[in-house]
Amino acid sequence: MNSPTMFPASCDPRTRIIYRRLTSARHPRIPRPPLRPMGGVAQLNGSWYLDVPADMPEMARVAARDLERFMAEGLGVKFAPRRRGRRPITVRIDPALKIAGPVSRRSCSWRVSAEAIHLSGISEWGAACGLYHLQRLLRLNRAPYLAAGRTDAAPALEPSLTCLAFKRGHIDELDYPAAYHENYLVRIARAGYTGFHIDPAFHLFYQSDILPELNHSQVEKNLAILRDVAARARKFALEVFLTLYIHPLAANHPVFRRHPELRGSEIVAANGLRVLCAGRKTVQRFYAEQAARLFRGAPGLGGIFLITGCEGLVHCYTAPASRPQNQTDCPCCRRKDPEKTVAVLVNGMARAVKQVAPKALVVAWSYGAFTWTKTPDAVEHVSLLSRDCAFMGNFDTGETIRREGLRCMSSDYSLALVGPSRVFRRQAQAAARHGLKIMAKVESGCPREIHAMPSIPANTRWVRKYARLLDSGATGAMFAWQFCSFTGSLSEELAGWMSWKPCPPTVELLHRLAVRDFGERNAARVVSAWRWFDRAMDYHPYSAFTSSFRCGPFSIGFAHPLIFDPLQPGELIPSFWLDSPGTKQRPMFITDLAWTHPFGSDACLKSLIKTERAWARGCALLEDASPACLGAGRSSGNRNAPADGQLDAHQALARALLCMVRTAIHTVRFLDIRDRYFREPSNLALARRRLTEMRAIARRELANAEDGLRYLPRNIQIGYDYSNEAGFTEAMVRSKIEHTRWLIDWALPCRMFYHSFAEHGRDEWIRDDGRKWR
Repeated sequence: MNSPTMFPASCDPRTRIIYRRLTSARHPRIPRPPLRPMGGVAQLNGSWYLDVPADMPEMARVAARDLERFMAEGLGVKFAPRRRGRRPITVRIDPALKIAGPVSRRSCSWRVSAEAIHLSGISEWGAACGLYHLQRLLRLNRAPYLAAGRTDAAPALEPSLTCLAFKRGHIDELDYPAAYHENYLVRIARAGYTGFHIDPAFHLFYQSDILPELNHSQVEKNLAILRDVAARARKFALEVFLTLYIHPLAANHPVFRRHPELRGSEIVAANGLRVLCAGRKTVQRFYAEQAARLFRGAPGLGGIFLITGCEGLVHCYTAPASRPQNQTDCPCCRRKDPEKTVAVLVNGMARAVKQVAPKALVVAWSYGAFTWTKTPDAVEHVSLLSRDCAFMGNFDTGETIRREGLRCMSSDYSLALVGPSRVFRRQAQAAARHGLKIMAKVESGCPREIHAMPSIPANTRWVRKYARLLDSGATGAMFAWQFCSFTGSLSEELAGWMSWKPCPPTVELLHRLAVRDFGERNAARVVSAWRWFDRAMDYHPYSAFTSSFRCGPFSIGFAHPLIFDPLQPGELIPSFWLDSPGTKQRPMFITDLAWTHPFGSDACLKSLIKTERAWARGCALLEDASPACLGAGRSSGNRNAPADGQLDAHQALARALLCMVRTAIHTVRFLDIRDRYFREPSNLALARRRLTEMRAIARRELANAEDGLRYLPRNIQIGYDYSNEAGFTEAMVRSKIEHTRWLIDWALPCRMFYHSFAEHGRDEWIRDDGRKWR
């Protein structure tokens, strides 16, 4: 049922390989340290056994079996059968469990001695989470040893959510069952997250007595899928959250023909589509009715996110075709207060959900609300939310970024900005004053600066970001939004660790992870490399333009071509165009310097050069950390050494990111000289100079792309993004390489010939040394 053959035939050929890898049932072998600790520890060996009562809930029994498999496959220790073992690991549920600090249903405690380990959970959730936490500790220790004493553990962030790598960004599809493979879900649980979110269209679950015209024909099937997904997640102590999206409707939809007064604002650039008027009580009752029915139909859901700003829970203020009065063209809502109108809608949905599922979260997410609220920080909007709601804001959006003396506003989910932004702080303070639970949206692997990479290995920066999140007052977090999503990268593992208390000090945690994955001798160099990558992000010229989604060098990386003539870009394979590749309607490459806004090409180039220098320093340290790399997936034969493929893949990721930055540099330089060439008078010598400069840049970029191509087989997740169907492939890089050779060998010399011919001169082809042919 979960076969990779369920994926579309047109998808990236790497999908099946990566899917099999992320859904594998096996635990990777953990390299054992050469020295064994003595005293003060429980040394787990074949004399230990798991003591889990037969009537223990499935959630805890599943976690216990996973721990047992990890010990055998990861650490080479096979537990004894219960009747033959001498040292027990007992697992019990104790609702009266007393622990230090805040209590959660995931709270747990364990006592370790040389002869026994006693694990207690305050509920079945606590027992399961405690077992996964023990597994994380053993993996971090790299050995079957646990320190003696008592440890109380509880979530520092609850919920802490990630996103699924094989759930596409199509809101009308649930990608069931392939996206929810149980072996993939258990990876999320092992990492320390409490759940995941998906983003379906709300109308998939409509079944209304108020507006029956909107009922969905497959509602029972869709609810059954949700119930199964929630049951699968619960098996691994995970919860499912939905980020609901509302479709605008045609102006002549049956619901508008029956209720013309419900026809709300026209949505901008949507060919006359309109939203249900959220200012009407009928619509408010309808959405409350549907929210309640959703939780009745799928009672295992953890909660819903309602994006109140520029998408998601669309309303008459979201994106009207015109804003003539009070932020909307809706005849009803333009007479109303925007903040109060949206608050009535959200609060009504939250109240309805709480009556059905009191523990579920209804989270108002203010993403993009500055487009219609009275103030950019949307504080009044947050202040009007009822206590039935929780609040989530973007942790790092809306802050000023300065590069080369110029400023821009930080866009979504940045790593260049550690955070929190002033906007988030003000929103969080407003939420706290009104007693709302506070959550933060922050990326943990693939931030908006650089797309289609499983992670940016600036891990010292990631832990600073997570630490500030914990200090911000937030008690929950959404750690990923559809960009690559959860792949088990180090930065995602760090997010999982820091979502729990206790957590090792971050300096210690980083070092121990580096030792585990790359070896004791390499650890210091690897952490130093991470610090250089951290510093490089201080210079990255991040803006909504430079890191435009699905477009530009930071989206398709070193597959990005150099475009001399935007009207005749040259032969490139259809993968360089989105949506309608055969008609080439939406190119993923950029053809002008608007890409460098708001900094401009000069400042952007200076920042990119500084980014490149710092990143190259980190790459050099990683190369020094390497013993003799034997290639991805091969082992050096030393049982106590990390697999060479793991280090090799990390080096390849870092080098590929360096190639991506260099492509961005070459793109700015090439387009700048090209534009000057187009503006300047047609002087033969000057034309030769400009075309020679462009040819030299193209040659450097050709070498850079060929270098990048070598890293793709060493880490097949480079450029891979199934959920957004974007990224770049080896075929695209090869096509770009051929395109660049064509530019060097034909397009630019031919342009020089045109100049020569127009001046009635001899053919003046450009030589490599810049002199003309004789």
